[in-house]
Amino acid sequence: MGKKKKKQKVIVYRSGILNHEDAARFKKACAEYVKKVTKSKKTAREALVRLGTHTPDGQLTERFR
Repeated sequence: MGKKKKKQKVIVYRSGILNHEDAARFKKACAEYVKKVTKSKKTAREALVRLGTHTPDGQLTERFR
């Protein structure tokens, strides 16, 4: 009897990041998001605070200074 071979995990990566349909869907989603968060200064600031780039008073967070 020979040695047993260990099973190797195979990781499959897509050849490309996005296909044309994915890219179009992503572009549409981004446009909708930008339209939504730029309706007013208040919604824009809230979005930036959620992202972590700005404080609630509108200043850059320490990490982005």
